[in-house]
Amino acid sequence: MSKLTTNVGLDQFTYPGSTAQQTEFAEKSVSLLAEIINHKKFLSAVSAAKFSYCVLLDEHGRAQEVGNEKVIEVIQTGKEWKSAADGIVNLSINVKELKRRVVGVVYPPSPVINTNKRFF
Repeated sequence: MSKLTTNVGLDQFTYPGSTAQQTEFAEKSVSLLAEIINHKKFLSAVSAAKFSYCVLLDEHGRAQEVGNEKVIEVIQTGKEWKSAADGIVNLSINVKELKRRVVGVVYPPSPVINTNKRFF
């Protein structure tokens, strides 16, 4: 697949009691993520990565194991579940208290990334 420019959008940021500084940090992080996924070395790094278990939901909500090339395609095209590819990786982040060593968790089919406030 040829290199595309992919944008990243922060569609939802929830952090009860957050400060303006924390919200600004989240927005800057999204900009940095866009730089990273568009860097010339990013695609080759994802292509060479060894994922222990990587799944995407099919149109019926069933988990389907996928390989590196599919991961690259999803990132490049901004194809979220049940939406058209629009070239934008849409993020929904919820910062909250999670178990001590848990960095984050997602509960499919919800797109929300629950992030441990300890690591934020």
